[in-house]
Amino acid sequence: MDVIEEAAAEDAICSDLKIDLDQRRCRLREQVFKEGDWLTLDGGTGLVYRGRAALVEERPDVALQRLGVWRTEAAGRVRSR
Repeated sequence: MDVIEEAAAEDAICSDLKIDLDQRRCRLREQVFKEGDWLTLDGGTGLVYRGRAALVEERPDVALQRLGVWRTEAAGRVRSR
């Protein structure tokens, strides 16, 4: 996949995006995309990729374990009152 844009601000991508409704395509900087082409937008980094990226769903095991500890500690305090 080619990185074709990195948005530095919320509206930065809009200034580089040109839409041609008659030709049913758009241009993002030097890259041209026709209707039906896949783009992947990374909301975390602001990057735009050509193509369809595989989704990664991460399970936050460390955070879930920490919540479990807090829950157990809180339950112990409630019972001891």
